[in-house]
Amino acid sequence: MNNIKNLYVQLPKQHKVFITAVSALLLLLVIFPSEKATASRQSEQSSLEIGKRYQLSVPEQVSTISSVQKSSSLNSSVQDNQVPLTWQTA
Repeated sequence: MNNIKNLYVQLPKQHKVFITAVSALLLLLVIFPSEKATASRQSEQSSLEIGKRYQLSVPEQVSTISSVQKSSSLNSSVQDNQVPLTWQTA
């Protein structure tokens, strides 16, 4: 941090003024928004409510013949080897 401070002190006056003006302009842009905020407690509520259940249509998965054949081949290999398949989660 001292290096930045020393670097700023060593700059010519015109550079310091320019850096200060640009910093002030950027600070004003951050503080004052360019668009008016529309969210408030008095506005109409057209969004989702917390804790309320909503109906949602979920597409059904269509099982293909190949996936059925894969699962049946896995089951037969488990029965042949007598090693059960287990899933471990962390």
